Amino acid sequence: GGMNIWVKARISAAITNANSNDSDVPVPVNASMWMGNHLLAANNFAPTESGSLGVVFSFPTTQDGLVVTVHSAISFVSQDNAAVNLEAQAKTSSGSSWWGFTSAVQSTVDEWESLLGRVKVGSTSAQPAGKLKTFYSSVYRAHQVPSTYSESNGLYLGEDFEVHRVAPGRRHLSDLSIWDIYRTQAPLLTITAPEIASDLVSSMMAMYNVTGKLPQWMLGNIETGCMTGKHSAVIMADYVIKGVGGMPPTKDIFDAVVDGIGRQNKEMAENGFVPYTKHNRQAASHSLDYAVDAGAVQHLAEALG
Repeated sequence: GGMNIWVKARISAAITNANSNDSDVPVPVNASMWMGNHLLAANNFAPTESGSLGVVFSFPTTQDGLVVTVHSAISFVSQDNAAVNLEAQAKTSSGSSWWGFTSAVQSTVDEWESLLGRVKVGSTSAQPAGKLKTFYSSVYRAHQVPSTYSESNGLYLGEDFEVHRVAPGRRHLSDLSIWDIYRTQAPLLTITAPEIASDLVSSMMAMYNVTGKLPQWMLGNIETGCMTGKHSAVIMADYVIKGVGGMPPTKDIFDAVVDGIGRQNKEMAENGFVPYTKHNRQAASHSLDYAVDAGAVQHLAEALG
């Protein structure tokens, strides 16, 4: 059924003179919103299901050197939180001025360079430039998810559609394509970004505590349920055994993964596999996925004694 998204934008314009040390001259801007082919009143708060909602702005000049800057933020929590996010994320660290475009770009570049710099190629001189580009492009893509779903003040919309708050210093993560990542990207994070790995388990536990089920394919605050197995149990067991720091209590994690795989393993109990008569073309996948999950939890049980 979709979810609500609130947006808050700040639009400003100024005339700059590249050949002068004079300060920028502000230009008044008229802004409003449009939906379909209709112009709406400014500061529109009416709900819409339109896919064509946007912002329109105009300014009374055609003079050269005009620069228009748009700062915007969204929220899945409320309109007020969109405003909070805008103030927190579109201003400089001191909070006294708004990001300029060049500064914002450089900040983003610096953040990515810091993360990509955690992985270094041993001998760059022996590597063709194309392969080096492919390698670091892959590292970049491998760290685009999971998404930080909690907002600047720690609030996020849970699967129960209630507003929750993460613990200080934590992030609630989502967009978890778990079947795709449990044996690839998820183990990589323990090496390249253990702070993300730690938040990932905390987020999975928060999802379990709300729904009573381990997540399978979380999209925003919606469990799509479109993948087989409960492979979040594999990720959580892997992280506990590897000693990733800052996670929820080990007993809570263990109880959650045992409970999570318990339901699906009932289908395995009678035959040792999931029969074709129950799941048709997915029977073999279910059998393999359930066995992998149970094996991971067994390893965790042995590690914990």
